Amino acid sequence: NGFTGGTDGEMMLGFALDALNTDNYSMADVLIISDFEFNLPFTATRKEIENEKKKGTRFYGLQIGKAWNDYDKVLDKIWKI
Repeated sequence: NGFTGGTDGEMMLGFALDALNTDNYSMADVLIISDFEFNLPFTATRKEIENEKKKGTRFYGLQIGKAWNDYDKVLDKIWKI
């Protein structure tokens, strides 16, 4: 599955977190490819991300463009191109 874009980062993260709760993706890492021009996730979503990190999931980002954002506080690593 994939997410087709837009400015709703919360919905995109929700899809990723839902997938992690399935047998096929329970041990997967998450890679977000985006310009990251959306707000940081809500507190509840950040808690879910932290819970998944405790299970071993890593959250990565590949940022297209140089727009400033605080996602380095949420993700394990962001590469910028």
